[in-house]
Amino acid sequence: MPTDFPKRGDDKRVSLQSSEYPLFPLAEAQALKDEWPDIWDAGGNILGDKQFNRLAPMARDRRAPETPTEEEAVRLREAWAARHLGDFRLAGVIAQIKWLVVGSRGLDHMRQIVNSEKERLRGKSIMDAPLVMKDGKASFVMTSDALDRQGEVVETEGWDFGNFMKNPVILDSHRYESIDDIVGKAVGEPRRVGSGWQVDLEFAPTERGKTAQALVEAGMLNAVSVGFRSTQRRKVDGAMHHVQKELLEVSLVSIPANPEALRVKAAAPYADLPLASEAMSWDGPGARQRVQAFCGAKGADFSEMDWAKYAKAFLWVDPQNKEADQGYKLIFADVVDGELKAVPRGLMTCAAVLAGARGGVDIPAADRAGVVSVLSKYYDKMDREVPEGAKAMEEEGMPKPMGRKSHEQMMALRDNLIEAVAILDAMMSEMDGEEPMGEEPMAPEAPVEEAAKDGGAGQDTATTETLVEALNAALSAIGGI
Repeated sequence: MPTDFPKRGDDKRVSLQSSEYPLFPLAEAQALKDEWPDIWDAGGNILGDKQFNRLAPMARDRRAPETPTEEEAVRLREAWAARHLGDFRLAGVIAQIKWLVVGSRGLDHMRQIVNSEKERLRGKSIMDAPLVMKDGKASFVMTSDALDRQGEVVETEGWDFGNFMKNPVILDSHRYESIDDIVGKAVGEPRRVGSGWQVDLEFAPTERGKTAQALVEAGMLNAVSVGFRSTQRRKVDGAMHHVQKELLEVSLVSIPANPEALRVKAAAPYADLPLASEAMSWDGPGARQRVQAFCGAKGADFSEMDWAKYAKAFLWVDPQNKEADQGYKLIFADVVDGELKAVPRGLMTCAAVLAGARGGVDIPAADRAGVVSVLSKYYDKMDREVPEGAKAMEEEGMPKPMGRKSHEQMMALRDNLIEAVAILDAMMSEMDGEEPMGEEPMAPEAPVEEAAKDGGAGQDTATTETLVEALNAALSAIGGI
């Protein structure tokens, strides 16, 4: 019998190499998944992620399917591509990448869409509010994979920090000549955040160290630059990419080569408020009103408000909206015996919201590191660990919950609900012994897998498990509401 691949009546081997549809480069897809999780999550659904995990090993090894699950994945890809080849906006392009499909507008168009989104994310303001330091320490993005002002890219992967950690000096403008050029040291190892690396630094108790600290605290010095030795390079689209490199030092500079090597912004400073009793209950709206009155507000009249004092009760403040109550989010403090105190249950509520509870909180992704840092200090005072879920929202690039449903979310919701209905129709038809009702009539020559919508519901995949997956994907598309 023929394999009916890639279409009914054909007898080619079931494999990605026999597909009617060009294969998206696996290396590019994997790099996007690893280094740009916010973009990776902009399209596709749960099944799209599963398909990538199933298709990637076959694409990497250039081999045919070895299990029924892998063969089904290849056949589903063929059916899915037929229906989604014309998707050309960001969400559709990312879905195509997850299915390792090149869309109808070609590979260059897909790369242009992805690169435009990278530039948009890179262009987000990182430094419109300085971080008030604690104990002389501050955090900086020391490097990222942004195109620098020399037309070069220092890739996120391939760093060797070993020798740097033996002598983690922070210098003044890459000056190596004298010990006077040392203005501080790195505290702890650099940590990966998104597509870049962050470093915490402590200032030296010297005159130049104190000057640097004063400039940083005043928001006048916001940038760093890395000194490194490149050991492996390559040209990509005319730009030199540093692939393997050894970090030598990090310098505070007035203008960085990398436009993203800036001070990590935290919207609200760590005020080191005293802790209230852990037994104290938490009433967020009531606490907000009491803190407003404590800071000078008279009901809805904020004309005498002490906004700096008010900010101490919150983890995030909109720097463009500092004199409006709606600019303050994630309240954790209350007025206790005439004093502003951090309420443990309020802090725990903030941690839960950062992890996605109650619909999450709509703050810029660039601010999450600072928010989690301040939250961590209060958790240290409580002798507790910040829940991993709260940290993961920033550290692992998880998508933040969205309060307003975007067009892309609603499209994803629609597609997943259509998929769920198609699966349910197929299951009911099997029970009744009838032909399944699809979203639209199929051509007579179409194989059963071509009924799949967004990777979903051909007869062969109409099971309780796939129905639950489709419904979960629909919920995920709108933030789990």
